[in-house]
Amino acid sequence: MNDSVRKIKNISLVEQVLRHLREDFLGNVYPVGSALPSEQNLAERYGVSRLTLRSALQKLGSEGWIKTSQGRTSEVLDYTENIGLESLPELLLTFPKQIISCEDFSIYYRFKQWLGGTIHLAACRKAGPSHTPKLIGIVSEFREDLGLKEIWELDFKFYLELTRITENIILTMFQNTHRNIYRYLIDVGAIVEPDYPIPYYSEMLVKLTNAICSNNEQAVRDLHPELITESNKSMTRLFENIAKMQ
Repeated sequence: MNDSVRKIKNISLVEQVLRHLREDFLGNVYPVGSALPSEQNLAERYGVSRLTLRSALQKLGSEGWIKTSQGRTSEVLDYTENIGLESLPELLLTFPKQIISCEDFSIYYRFKQWLGGTIHLAACRKAGPSHTPKLIGIVSEFREDLGLKEIWELDFKFYLELTRITENIILTMFQNTHRNIYRYLIDVGAIVEPDYPIPYYSEMLVKLTNAICSNNEQAVRDLHPELITESNKSMTRLFENIAKMQ
């Protein structure tokens, strides 16, 4: 394999080629509107088989970086017109501080904070005492001796249950997108700790659950400022850790 293909923790060869190609698109190696070199030439450039290269191109096509046509070379598209939030992890890991500053990244965290607060309030309007045991049961599973992935999966499980209570498919899709972004960042080693200390977070989730299941919107709103303050600290740590991975 060509040494120019980056070896990233827990990422397949296809994903490594994807990273290299995205970097080349962002670096204008392949200008918008131009035709990509042939599959054979690209496979040789990146030191992979044509099958691996073809899988990478199919993924890029689905993301909106290129337009693929049967029997024709692929055309480079304007990524600013096509890519979505699902591309955020790769852009962060490829070009931190070059195309995404810490201030830019904070926009994602503000969205994440908005999403959490909106889920809390939407659940608060539909929840009842019968929902308390399941939510508290999830919270009771949090322990400091758990592995990082286990802690995050419990967090995702808690919010999945809240989105089910809301019966709002849009909130569910937003939450699933955020979950998938975080799972990816965890897998590649970008996220190395929970957003909050476990004892603190468990206590806050219990308070949230009690407020939500008693339909006390004001109590839910009163908890948000403290959660946001701690979340902002986590955002800065995460961005700095991503930058160190380069």
